[in-house]
Amino acid sequence: MLGTLRLPLVLLAAGDPSAAAGTNIAISAAAAGAGGWRHAREGRVDWGVVAWMTPPSLVGAVVGGL
Repeated sequence: MLGTLRLPLVLLAAGDPSAAAGTNIAISAAAAGAGGWRHAREGRVDWGVVAWMTPPSLVGAVVGGL
C-alpha cells in the first residue's frame, strides 16, 4: 500500500504520530529492501552504477543528518 494511504491507517492504529511515522518508514524500507534483493538476484542491477553512486550518496546522507 502506498505510504500516503498507509500512514493515516497506521496513525489510527498506533495513536502516536511518532510511532506511526516510524512504522511507516520501517514498512517502506522493508519493501524497498525486498524489491532490491529480488532485482539483484535476477541480475537486473547495474553494479557499476551502484559503485559510482554509493560514495556521494553516503556523503549526502551524513551531511544531511547533521
